[in-house]
Amino acid sequence: MISLFQSAQALRWFTCLAIFATLVPTQAQDRDEYEQAQAIAKRKRAGEELSSADAALMGKYVERGWISDMDPKRTTTGLVPLTEMSAADVYKGEDGGLYGQGRNDPDARHQMIIDNALTKIVPRDPDGESSHSGKVVMISVGMSNTSREFGPFIQAANADRRKSPELVIVNCAQGSRAALQWVEMEDVWQGLKTNLTRNQVTTNQVQVAWVKLTEMAPSKYGAFPKHAEFFKGNLIKIIQRLKATCPNLGIIYFSSRVYAGYAVGDRSLNPEPYAYEGAFAMRWLIQDQLKGDRDLNYDATKGPVKAPLLLWGPYLWCDGMKPRSDGLIWPPEYLDFDGVHPSDAGKAKITELLIDFFATNPNAKPWFTGNSR
Repeated sequence: MISLFQSAQALRWFTCLAIFATLVPTQAQDRDEYEQAQAIAKRKRAGEELSSADAALMGKYVERGWISDMDPKRTTTGLVPLTEMSAADVYKGEDGGLYGQGRNDPDARHQMIIDNALTKIVPRDPDGESSHSGKVVMISVGMSNTSREFGPFIQAANADRRKSPELVIVNCAQGSRAALQWVEMEDVWQGLKTNLTRNQVTTNQVQVAWVKLTEMAPSKYGAFPKHAEFFKGNLIKIIQRLKATCPNLGIIYFSSRVYAGYAVGDRSLNPEPYAYEGAFAMRWLIQDQLKGDRDLNYDATKGPVKAPLLLWGPYLWCDGMKPRSDGLIWPPEYLDFDGVHPSDAGKAKITELLIDFFATNPNAKPWFTGNSR
């Protein structure tokens, strides 16, 4: 007789396989054909006119959400960066500012909470105990974009004189692993632990995380706010598991997606306006935590701790070639052939934004540099 537990485990296993099958081609679906479609997309990006057969083959995989088509002429959407919206500005019922009410910085009450959290980020030994010879570990959590961007950031940070010698930065983001996959697939968590081991640190030493996630082909979850609510629900599960896996994780810094207006088609990996709207899911989490949501509790005096403190990291979205107030633009050459993944130039720009934030922002600088505010 098969027990109910075994049946549930089997169902979960088959569900994970089904999800994975939607991410990459299997042998039966012909990996060679998929790679051919990618090559065609690259040729199109280079300006080559495609034959009808090539266009059809590429379209097959665009429709499945495995690759994205790109139109470099789609340089703006007319959307306004969240950081540029005031309290009076409204987007589908949402006001402006990273923290709401037109504010891009925490208010006084929130800042007191942050200051307290920062004092707890100290070098720790492998068992998680405070130690002068210990380490502060920062990790990334995300998908292929996050992984590709965080690698160059690690190289730049390690070469930056401002970085604390006690700080160890580990890339735990993984390709083809968006938010739903971090919830459903066990391999991402094993990968996280494996990457820490390779860097000779432990889960007990992880105290900071940069989380940059999204959902693949989010249109299937419905128009805003439905897809953002689905994303938010997955983020809660990820945050809780991160805290359970890394018990000394003190702060998560969020970044949402970059401009995705060049990506064509509603079935694309993460086109507009979904890339833009994903930021609201992250903001809702920060706001809910401050309101005392028990699923996001960070304060042991208020009950079981289920989450670290949630903050904004660098906000990366701008409206394509329309300059943000700080001058940021996102030209087509910052993206790869698919209009979704960063090119070398895009990775360099994000590295610059990450370094600037973590080395200078008063809510990150103390642990990044090892110095006081």
